[in-house]
Amino acid sequence: MFGYISPSWPLALAGVAAFLYERDRQPALARLARDILLRYREWTSLVPADVIAARPEYEDGVPPLDAMFQPIMFMPACARIRDQVSDADWSALAQVVADSLRVVRHLPEWGAHNRAMLRAANLALAARVFADHPDAGWWLEMADELAEASWGRWSIEDAMLYQPIWMRASIAYAEARGRDDLRTHVTFHAHLRAMAQMVTPLGTLPDFGDSHWMSNQLEWLACFEWGAAAHRDPCLSWAARRLWQAVAEQSPTLGMAFPLMLAWQWCDESVPAQPPGPIPDALDDLVAKKIVFRAGWGERDTYACLNYRDEGDYGRIDRDFLRATLPVSAEKMHHGHSDENSFVMLVSDGAVLLHDGGYRESPPDGIYRADIYHNRLIWRDGQWAGSSGLMDFIRDNGHYHPVRTERLYWTRLGDAEISRTRVHDDARSLLWDRTVWFFPGLDCFVVIDSACALRAGPRTLAALWWTTDILDRGATWCDTHISEIQGWRNRDHRALWVAFPQPAPGSHAFRMVIESARRCFQQEQMIAGVRSGDMLPGAWVNLVSVLWAHPRDTKPAPNIVVLDAQPANRGVAVSLEWQGETRTLAVLNDLKAGLVPDDVRPRYRAEPGLARYGRIESDAHLVYMRQRGEAQWAGFINGTLLRVDEADLYRGKPYTMLQEDRSMQPGVPARFRWQSGAGW
Repeated sequence: MFGYISPSWPLALAGVAAFLYERDRQPALARLARDILLRYREWTSLVPADVIAARPEYEDGVPPLDAMFQPIMFMPACARIRDQVSDADWSALAQVVADSLRVVRHLPEWGAHNRAMLRAANLALAARVFADHPDAGWWLEMADELAEASWGRWSIEDAMLYQPIWMRASIAYAEARGRDDLRTHVTFHAHLRAMAQMVTPLGTLPDFGDSHWMSNQLEWLACFEWGAAAHRDPCLSWAARRLWQAVAEQSPTLGMAFPLMLAWQWCDESVPAQPPGPIPDALDDLVAKKIVFRAGWGERDTYACLNYRDEGDYGRIDRDFLRATLPVSAEKMHHGHSDENSFVMLVSDGAVLLHDGGYRESPPDGIYRADIYHNRLIWRDGQWAGSSGLMDFIRDNGHYHPVRTERLYWTRLGDAEISRTRVHDDARSLLWDRTVWFFPGLDCFVVIDSACALRAGPRTLAALWWTTDILDRGATWCDTHISEIQGWRNRDHRALWVAFPQPAPGSHAFRMVIESARRCFQQEQMIAGVRSGDMLPGAWVNLVSVLWAHPRDTKPAPNIVVLDAQPANRGVAVSLEWQGETRTLAVLNDLKAGLVPDDVRPRYRAEPGLARYGRIESDAHLVYMRQRGEAQWAGFINGTLLRVDEADLYRGKPYTMLQEDRSMQPGVPARFRWQSGAGW
């Protein structure tokens, strides 16, 4: 499909031999590397004539090396053994590179992504290592052209596998061009810091986007080592050491050699190591768009990563070029999946309890990028009657549906970490908020998916959670475990209890569905909480999922009640009773319900935005109450009033504000966070 690609393992062997020669100065190592590198010019004679005739990019000959991934390994090996190579052989090696880079003129693929920067790095390296070659002039010109979209700017990729390739190619380009300003780029440092914040308790990075399980971890090791040294950054040094601890015991392969050599080359062991901790947010809500929940930074702590990244409002021309050039209709541009608001990873006590959908099995598009292969809410027009399989009903052509996302909240309230992230699907006329409540002390997540119709019609909504093994099940819950991921054996001492607590009777029928399907190169189980029915414009549907990590030999048995707010359609609350304590979590649907239409400031008024959730009444966006016996604690986010059992716990005080018409009027501003005490 990609034409002729020469084998990479001999190239890796040559790279190791050249690297060891540079350190140990044993001529036999240099000769071994030279002989392997020269052999690459011979293998092209094996390519059949009909294959050559079918590809116009081979009009001047078959390229000995893949123009993206191989020259960046080939040329450093050449440079390391230069003093052991004759002028004739050196000219032959230069021609191998020239014949390989010639095809870049046929596809000068540009944009802020890995393949463009690989081409730029290869061209710049060629011009440095083989400076006397007649092609060196256009190599440099094309290198700078292809690097422009990335230099000092954000990557447009959203895939764990490909971002480190883009980063180390950027570093290689900078070294080849003698550009030391890469270390001054805020964007580059921010990419590295964001990934350090995402390191899992396993010591590795979650496999979001086009990524194979545990792939390219050593690429990240090299990039973290470079970043730690370039910025004297203890967080990046910590990330490198955690990652190395995680992969050091793996059986060595030649494929590991190249990034390990880079890590050794870029490492500065004098940089101290320290986990990120409470640092300024590198997981920003403009580019990275990730939420990480963690009970701590230890190897046994509970961790979850939610990805709410859309394509973004930057890199438009780069993305449009790729859309018009490559068969990438299934991708969120670029290398991203339809995984907005998806849990891409959940780990507890060293066991993986949720993971992402995997990369493609059959290029170009594959299947695992589609929304149905992720731990998220999906929606389809029409009503699913249950007479056919749910997967058959929700499966479509797998093309990416462009959406816009934003982070509304990522904060703490009492012992809870809370996020609320929003997806705007203008084409399919739906708004979806995913509110996640994480209780580190319980290893429990309460996920509230709130969907609002923007036009009338029947819709099917399904909250999907994927696993491999169903250990036990009831009418509205499953106990689950993931046995393995792409051949990697998971620890088996933990399980994930997935429950869909029933809402109060309403217009939307609810059911739990379990179906088997192929996902991430293996057979898995799709668990879905489904509601299907008519939705009017402005109508909200709330689906609640409870995820509880627990020892496999025990099982949570909480009493969970879902309360629809009054007035109808205003919001939803979840009451979670566990071990003698009741937690009530309330979420307002329409966050503008309490804003009066009059052009006055402040526009907040408690009465029009009030929602009643049993004993609780408030206009706040998020309300949390804990009760154990007579002891009670309560708090809210973004509100002016909290009332429990008809008694005001908090009521905002008025403040006089100068208005647009220069009049003076009093109003009550909202308070961002209020709590009834220092804590429970």
